[in-house]
Amino acid sequence: MQFARVSYLMATIEDIFGEHKSVEELKRFVQVVE
Repeated sequence: MQFARVSYLMATIEDIFGEHKSVEELKRFVQVVE
């Protein structure tokens, strides 16, 4: 369940920001969510 939630968040983030955000920023956001 947790993995599915993270995957959903990542997909949503990619849809919102697209190429404008770097991988480091995405990882940082995921760490905050966790």
